[in-house]
Amino acid sequence: GDFEAGDVTYKINLLEILQKVTPELTDDFVKSLPGYELSSVKELQDRMSSVIESEIQKANDERKKSAVIHKLLESYDFEIPQVMLDNEIQNVLNMQGSQYTHQIDLSKVSNETLEHIRSVYNNLAKERIQVAFLIDAISKKENIDATDDDYNDYINKISNETNVSVDKIKHDIKANNLKPSIILELIRTKTWDMLCDKADITYVEVSDEKSSSNKKASKKISRIIIKFLAKLKIVKNKEEMIENWDKNCDEYSTCTHRLIEKKKLSLTLIFYEFMALFFYYLIPFFTFKALNIPIGMNFFDLIIIMIHVYIISTFVPIPGGSGGIEYAFITLFTAYFGKSYVLSSLVIWRFVYYYLPIIIGYLVFATRKIKQNSCR
Repeated sequence: GDFEAGDVTYKINLLEILQKVTPELTDDFVKSLPGYELSSVKELQDRMSSVIESEIQKANDERKKSAVIHKLLESYDFEIPQVMLDNEIQNVLNMQGSQYTHQIDLSKVSNETLEHIRSVYNNLAKERIQVAFLIDAISKKENIDATDDDYNDYINKISNETNVSVDKIKHDIKANNLKPSIILELIRTKTWDMLCDKADITYVEVSDEKSSSNKKASKKISRIIIKFLAKLKIVKNKEEMIENWDKNCDEYSTCTHRLIEKKKLSLTLIFYEFMALFFYYLIPFFTFKALNIPIGMNFFDLIIIMIHVYIISTFVPIPGGSGGIEYAFITLFTAYFGKSYVLSSLVIWRFVYYYLPIIIGYLVFATRKIKQNSCR
C-alpha cells in the first residue's frame, strides 16, 4: 500500500554465479557417492548391471505370471456374488490409496456412486477373486504348504528390508494375528512359482511393419482429404480434425491387434453377431407366417432379400435408415407378394425390428432410474 504512488528500486549484491557441470566418472567420484560404499567405476558398473538384470527378471516374471493368469481365466470362468466383489473393491481401493479410501465407505454411498465405482472396479475385483480361488484350489490339489523355513525366511527378508529386528517383527505379527494370512500368501507364492515353472509359454513377436505402413498410409490419405476440405471451407478446424482422425486410427489399430491376439474371443463375437443378424433376417419370415401370407420362395432366398434390404438402408443417412429401408422392403418383396400383403407385413416387421427395442429400452431405463431415485 505504501508504494502504490511511485516506483520502487531494488539493489542486490551478486555473490556468485554457479554453472552446472557434469562430473567425470572416476574412481574418486564413485567413492564420494553417499550410501553406496563403492570403490571403483568397475564396481559401480557391476552394481548397475546387477540392478538392471534384476529389473528385467522381475519384468519377465510378471509377464509370465500375466500369461498364466490369462490362461487360467480363459479356461475357468465363473460368477462371483456382488457382495464379494464389493469387499474386494474396497480392498483394492485401500491398497491403491485411492481418493475413495478415506472419503467414501462403499456401504454408505448412494446407489449412483456405488454403480459408478462398480463400473470401474468390478472387472478387476472379479479377476482378483477368481485367481485367488483358482490358486487356492491348485495348491490344495498339489498339496503345497508353507514350511517353518519358508516362514522364517520371509521374516528375515522383511527384517533385512526394513532394518527391524526379527523379534520385533514376530511380536507385531503375533499381536495382530497376521500369521495365518502370511502363511496363505506364502502358499500362493509357492503355487505361482510352481505354475510358472511348469508353464510352457511361447512369446510370439508380432510384426507391426505391415500394420504400421497401413496406418501411416491411412493417416496420410486422411490428411490430404482434410486439407482439401479445409481449402473448400468445409472443414473449419483443420488441425483438430487431423488430430482426432489420427487418434481414431491409433485406436482402431490397437483394437485390431487385440482381436487378432484373442482369437477365441474374436470368434465368439463373430458367432454372436452372425446369430443376431440371422434372427433379424428371419423376422419377415415369421411376420408372413403370422399373417397367413403364402410364401412362394425358398427360406434362404428370403434371407438373401433381407440382406439386400439392410444393405440399401445403410446408404440412407437417417437414424434407423427410415424411409430407405421401407422403400427397399416394399420394392423387393412386391415382386414376390401382393402389394397389400407387403404393406401390412411392413408395419409389423418395422415395429418389431426397430420401434419395439426402443420401447423396451426406454422402459428398462425408466424403471431403473425410478428405483435409483426411490433408494435415495
